[in-house]
Amino acid sequence: MNSPMFVRQLRNECVKLFSRKRTYLGFGAFLSIDLIILWLLNQPFPQRGVQSLLVRNGLPMEAYSGGLSLAGFTLVLTLALVSGLYLALVSGDLIAREIEEGTMRMVLARPISRLRVFVIKTLVGALHTFLLMLFVCLGALMVGWIGQGRLGKMLVYAPLEGGFGVFSAAEGLQRYLLATLLIALLYQAVSAMALMFSCLRLRPATATVLTLSVLYVDYALNNIPYLAAFKPWFLSYHLSAWLMVFRYNIPWLDIASSLLVIFGLSASFLVVGYSFFASRDIKT
Repeated sequence: MNSPMFVRQLRNECVKLFSRKRTYLGFGAFLSIDLIILWLLNQPFPQRGVQSLLVRNGLPMEAYSGGLSLAGFTLVLTLALVSGLYLALVSGDLIAREIEEGTMRMVLARPISRLRVFVIKTLVGALHTFLLMLFVCLGALMVGWIGQGRLGKMLVYAPLEGGFGVFSAAEGLQRYLLATLLIALLYQAVSAMALMFSCLRLRPATATVLTLSVLYVDYALNNIPYLAAFKPWFLSYHLSAWLMVFRYNIPWLDIASSLLVIFGLSASFLVVGYSFFASRDIKT
Protein backbone atom coordinates (compact mmCIF):
# COMPACT_ATOMS: atom_id res chain seq x y z
CA MET A 1 0.00 0.00 0.00
CA ASN A 2 1.11 3.53 -0.76
CA SER A 3 1.84 4.75 2.77
CA PRO A 4 1.27 8.54 2.33
CA MET A 5 -1.98 7.93 0.41
CA PHE A 6 -3.11 5.34 2.95
CA VAL A 7 -2.53 7.75 5.85
CA ARG A 8 -4.39 10.51 4.01
CA GLN A 9 -7.36 8.24 3.32
CA LEU A 10 -7.38 7.05 6.92
CA ARG A 11 -7.37 10.66 8.13
CA ASN A 12 -10.23 11.53 5.78
CA GLU A 13 -12.28 8.58 7.04
CA CYS A 14 -11.69 9.69 10.64
CA VAL A 15 -12.83 13.21 9.77
CA LYS A 16 -15.89 11.78 8.05
CA LEU A 17 -16.79 9.60 11.02
CA PHE A 18 -16.29 12.22 13.72
CA SER A 19 -18.18 14.85 11.76
CA ARG A 20 -21.40 12.82 12.12
CA LYS A 21 -23.63 13.61 15.07
CA ARG A 22 -24.50 9.97 15.74
CA THR A 23 -20.82 9.23 16.49
CA TYR A 24 -21.17 11.25 19.69
CA LEU A 25 -24.42 9.65 20.87
CA GLY A 26 -22.54 7.06 22.92
CA PHE A 27 -20.35 9.68 24.58
CA GLY A 28 -23.35 11.80 25.54
CA ALA A 29 -25.43 8.81 26.65
CA PHE A 30 -22.77 7.44 28.98
CA LEU A 31 -22.09 10.86 30.49
CA SER A 32 -25.82 11.19 31.18
CA ILE A 33 -25.90 7.70 32.72
CA ASP A 34 -22.95 8.57 34.99
CA LEU A 35 -24.75 11.68 36.25
CA ILE A 36 -28.04 9.82 36.77
CA ILE A 37 -26.36 7.03 38.75
CA LEU A 38 -24.48 9.61 40.83
CA TRP A 39 -27.76 11.32 41.66
CA LEU A 40 -29.56 8.05 42.40
CA LEU A 41 -26.86 6.77 44.75
CA ASN A 42 -27.13 9.95 46.78
CA GLN A 43 -30.82 9.28 47.45
CA PRO A 44 -31.85 7.68 50.78
CA PHE A 45 -33.21 4.36 49.48
CA PRO A 46 -30.20 3.35 47.29
CA GLN A 47 -27.85 4.50 50.03
CA ARG A 48 -29.53 2.14 52.48
CA GLY A 49 -29.03 -0.75 50.05
CA VAL A 50 -25.31 0.01 49.65
CA GLN A 51 -24.92 0.51 53.38
CA SER A 52 -26.59 -2.84 54.05
CA LEU A 53 -24.14 -4.56 51.68
CA LEU A 54 -21.17 -2.93 53.40
CA VAL A 55 -22.41 -3.64 56.92
CA ARG A 56 -22.94 -7.33 56.11
CA ASN A 57 -19.28 -7.48 55.11
CA GLY A 58 -18.02 -5.40 58.05
CA LEU A 59 -17.03 -2.39 55.93
CA PRO A 60 -17.54 1.29 56.87
CA MET A 61 -19.83 3.28 54.57
CA GLU A 62 -17.65 6.41 54.72
CA ALA A 63 -14.54 4.68 53.37
CA TYR A 64 -16.19 3.01 50.36
CA SER A 65 -18.54 5.71 49.09
CA GLY A 66 -15.99 7.56 46.91
CA GLY A 67 -15.45 7.92 43.19
CA LEU A 68 -13.75 4.55 42.66
CA SER A 69 -16.67 2.56 44.07
CA LEU A 70 -19.15 4.64 42.09
CA ALA A 71 -17.19 4.14 38.85
CA GLY A 72 -17.00 0.38 39.38
CA PHE A 73 -20.71 0.24 40.19
CA THR A 74 -21.53 2.20 37.00
CA LEU A 75 -19.49 -0.10 34.76
CA VAL A 76 -20.97 -3.26 36.25
CA LEU A 77 -24.51 -1.96 35.73
CA THR A 78 -24.27 -0.39 32.29
CA LEU A 79 -21.28 -1.57 30.26
CA ALA A 80 -22.53 -4.93 28.98
CA LEU A 81 -26.05 -3.77 28.08
CA VAL A 82 -25.49 -0.22 26.82
CA SER A 83 -22.09 -0.12 25.12
CA GLY A 84 -23.06 -2.62 22.43
CA LEU A 85 -25.82 -0.30 21.23
CA TYR A 86 -23.51 2.60 20.37
CA LEU A 87 -20.70 0.44 19.02
CA ALA A 88 -23.16 -1.35 16.72
CA LEU A 89 -24.75 1.95 15.70
CA VAL A 90 -21.43 3.34 14.44
CA SER A 91 -19.67 0.23 13.09
CA GLY A 92 -22.85 -1.09 11.49
CA ASP A 93 -22.97 2.11 9.44
CA LEU A 94 -19.38 2.17 8.21
CA ILE A 95 -19.91 0.31 4.95
CA ALA A 96 -23.67 -0.26 4.68
CA ARG A 97 -24.42 3.47 4.91
CA GLU A 98 -22.00 4.38 2.13
CA ILE A 99 -23.34 1.65 -0.13
CA GLU A 100 -26.90 2.77 0.53
CA GLU A 101 -26.07 6.43 -0.19
CA GLY A 102 -24.04 5.57 -3.30
CA THR A 103 -20.74 7.04 -2.10
CA MET A 104 -19.04 3.65 -1.99
CA ARG A 105 -19.48 3.26 -5.74
CA MET A 106 -17.70 6.57 -6.31
CA VAL A 107 -14.89 5.57 -3.96
CA LEU A 108 -14.32 2.27 -5.76
CA ALA A 109 -14.33 4.04 -9.15
CA ARG A 110 -10.93 5.42 -8.18
CA PRO A 111 -7.68 3.39 -8.29
CA ILE A 112 -8.18 1.99 -4.78
CA SER A 113 -8.66 -1.66 -3.87
CA ARG A 114 -11.53 -2.99 -1.81
CA LEU A 115 -8.99 -4.40 0.61
CA ARG A 116 -7.64 -0.93 1.33
CA VAL A 117 -11.15 0.45 1.82
CA PHE A 118 -11.99 -2.39 4.20
CA VAL A 119 -8.76 -2.05 6.19
CA ILE A 120 -9.33 1.70 6.59
CA LYS A 121 -12.93 1.17 7.70
CA THR A 122 -11.73 -1.47 10.19
CA LEU A 123 -9.12 0.87 11.68
CA VAL A 124 -11.65 3.70 11.98
CA GLY A 125 -14.13 1.41 13.74
CA ALA A 126 -11.40 0.16 16.09
CA LEU A 127 -10.36 3.74 16.88
CA HIS A 128 -13.94 4.74 17.69
CA THR A 129 -14.35 1.69 19.92
CA PHE A 130 -11.11 2.41 21.78
CA LEU A 131 -11.96 6.08 22.34
CA LEU A 132 -15.55 5.37 23.42
CA MET A 133 -14.51 2.70 25.91
CA LEU A 134 -11.80 4.96 27.34
CA PHE A 135 -14.36 7.75 27.69
CA VAL A 136 -16.87 5.42 29.36
CA CYS A 137 -14.39 4.19 31.96
CA LEU A 138 -12.49 7.41 32.64
CA GLY A 139 -15.68 9.49 32.46
CA ALA A 140 -17.33 7.33 35.12
CA LEU A 141 -14.24 7.73 37.31
CA MET A 142 -14.11 11.52 36.89
CA VAL A 143 -17.85 11.97 37.54
CA GLY A 144 -17.60 9.82 40.66
CA TRP A 145 -14.46 11.58 41.86
CA ILE A 146 -15.90 15.08 41.37
CA GLY A 147 -19.40 14.15 42.55
CA GLN A 148 -18.24 12.38 45.70
CA GLY A 149 -15.36 14.76 46.33
CA ARG A 150 -12.76 11.99 46.69
CA LEU A 151 -11.63 8.68 45.26
CA GLY A 152 -11.99 6.70 48.47
CA LYS A 153 -11.42 2.98 48.84
CA MET A 154 -12.85 0.74 46.14
CA LEU A 155 -15.76 -1.68 46.43
CA VAL A 156 -16.54 -3.87 43.41
CA TYR A 157 -19.74 -5.91 43.48
CA ALA A 158 -20.90 -7.83 40.41
CA PRO A 159 -23.60 -10.30 41.55
CA LEU A 160 -24.25 -11.90 38.16
CA GLU A 161 -20.55 -12.65 37.67
CA GLY A 162 -20.02 -13.57 41.32
CA GLY A 163 -17.50 -10.79 41.83
CA PHE A 164 -16.81 -9.00 45.11
CA GLY A 165 -13.68 -7.16 46.16
CA VAL A 166 -12.45 -4.29 48.29
CA PHE A 167 -9.20 -2.43 47.71
CA SER A 168 -7.28 0.57 48.97
CA ALA A 169 -7.51 3.76 46.89
CA ALA A 170 -4.08 3.25 45.27
CA GLU A 171 -4.58 -0.42 44.45
CA GLY A 172 -8.16 0.18 43.35
CA LEU A 173 -7.08 2.91 40.94
CA GLN A 174 -4.36 0.70 39.44
CA ARG A 175 -6.79 -2.16 38.92
CA TYR A 176 -9.42 0.18 37.50
CA LEU A 177 -7.00 1.59 34.91
CA LEU A 178 -5.97 -1.95 33.95
CA ALA A 179 -9.65 -2.88 33.58
CA THR A 180 -10.11 0.20 31.36
CA LEU A 181 -7.42 -1.01 28.98
CA LEU A 182 -8.92 -4.50 28.90
CA ILE A 183 -12.39 -3.14 28.15
CA ALA A 184 -11.04 -1.09 25.24
CA LEU A 185 -9.48 -4.27 23.81
CA LEU A 186 -12.27 -6.74 24.56
CA TYR A 187 -15.06 -4.69 23.00
CA GLN A 188 -13.27 -4.59 19.66
CA ALA A 189 -15.14 -7.85 18.97
CA VAL A 190 -18.47 -6.01 19.08
CA SER A 191 -17.24 -3.44 16.57
CA ALA A 192 -15.87 -6.19 14.30
CA MET A 193 -19.19 -8.06 14.40
CA ALA A 194 -21.14 -4.93 13.47
CA LEU A 195 -18.71 -4.24 10.61
CA MET A 196 -19.21 -7.80 9.35
CA PHE A 197 -22.99 -7.33 9.22
CA SER A 198 -22.41 -3.96 7.56
CA CYS A 199 -20.72 -5.78 4.66
CA LEU A 200 -23.74 -8.00 3.98
CA ARG A 201 -26.64 -7.03 1.73
CA LEU A 202 -28.36 -5.29 4.61
CA ARG A 203 -29.52 -1.80 5.39
CA PRO A 204 -27.51 0.01 8.10
CA ALA A 205 -30.35 -0.24 10.63
CA THR A 206 -30.65 -3.99 10.00
CA ALA A 207 -26.92 -4.49 10.56
CA THR A 208 -27.20 -2.64 13.89
CA VAL A 209 -30.26 -4.64 14.98
CA LEU A 210 -28.62 -7.95 14.08
CA THR A 211 -25.54 -7.08 16.13
CA LEU A 212 -27.66 -6.12 19.12
CA SER A 213 -29.78 -9.26 18.77
CA VAL A 214 -26.70 -11.48 18.86
CA LEU A 215 -25.28 -9.60 21.86
CA TYR A 216 -28.46 -9.60 23.92
CA VAL A 217 -29.38 -13.22 23.20
CA ASP A 218 -25.82 -14.23 24.07
CA TYR A 219 -25.99 -12.17 27.28
CA ALA A 220 -29.33 -13.73 28.29
CA LEU A 221 -28.09 -17.29 27.69
CA ASN A 222 -24.85 -16.59 29.55
CA ASN A 223 -26.82 -15.61 32.67
CA ILE A 224 -29.06 -18.69 32.78
CA PRO A 225 -27.86 -20.74 35.78
CA TYR A 226 -28.60 -24.07 34.08
CA LEU A 227 -26.15 -23.22 31.29
CA ALA A 228 -23.24 -22.42 33.60
CA ALA A 229 -21.16 -25.26 32.15
CA PHE A 230 -21.35 -23.61 28.70
CA LYS A 231 -20.25 -20.12 29.78
CA PRO A 232 -16.88 -20.23 27.96
CA TRP A 233 -18.83 -20.64 24.71
CA PHE A 234 -20.59 -17.28 25.07
CA LEU A 235 -19.17 -13.99 23.83
CA SER A 236 -20.46 -12.04 26.82
CA TYR A 237 -18.51 -14.33 29.15
CA HIS A 238 -15.25 -13.26 27.53
CA LEU A 239 -16.34 -9.61 27.25
CA SER A 240 -16.67 -9.57 31.05
CA ALA A 241 -13.08 -10.80 31.54
CA TRP A 242 -12.16 -7.29 32.74
CA LEU A 243 -13.90 -8.12 36.03
CA MET A 244 -11.20 -10.71 36.75
CA VAL A 245 -8.86 -7.78 37.43
CA PHE A 246 -10.81 -7.18 40.64
CA ARG A 247 -10.18 -10.62 42.09
CA TYR A 248 -7.65 -10.64 44.93
CA ASN A 249 -5.37 -12.95 42.96
CA ILE A 250 -5.67 -11.88 39.34
CA PRO A 251 -6.05 -14.96 37.06
CA TRP A 252 -3.75 -13.79 34.28
CA LEU A 253 -4.06 -17.04 32.33
CA ASP A 254 -7.85 -16.78 32.24
CA ILE A 255 -7.63 -13.15 31.11
CA ALA A 256 -5.12 -14.07 28.40
CA SER A 257 -7.39 -16.92 27.29
CA SER A 258 -10.36 -14.58 26.96
CA LEU A 259 -8.27 -12.05 25.04
CA LEU A 260 -7.17 -14.77 22.61
CA VAL A 261 -10.79 -15.84 22.11
CA ILE A 262 -11.82 -12.22 21.51
CA PHE A 263 -9.00 -11.62 19.03
CA GLY A 264 -9.87 -14.87 17.25
CA LEU A 265 -13.54 -13.93 16.99
CA SER A 266 -12.67 -10.42 15.82
CA ALA A 267 -10.38 -11.80 13.11
CA SER A 268 -13.10 -14.27 12.02
CA PHE A 269 -15.71 -11.51 11.82
CA LEU A 270 -13.38 -9.37 9.73
CA VAL A 271 -12.45 -12.21 7.35
CA VAL A 272 -16.13 -13.07 6.80
CA GLY A 273 -17.01 -9.40 6.37
CA TYR A 274 -14.27 -8.80 3.82
CA SER A 275 -15.25 -11.94 1.89
CA PHE A 276 -18.76 -10.57 1.40
CA PHE A 277 -17.52 -7.04 0.69
CA ALA A 278 -14.96 -8.22 -1.89
CA SER A 279 -17.51 -10.31 -3.82
CA ARG A 280 -20.43 -7.91 -3.53
CA ASP A 281 -21.78 -6.25 -6.66
CA ILE A 282 -22.27 -2.61 -5.68
CA LYS A 283 -24.83 -1.15 -8.08
CA THR A 284 -26.06 1.91 -6.18
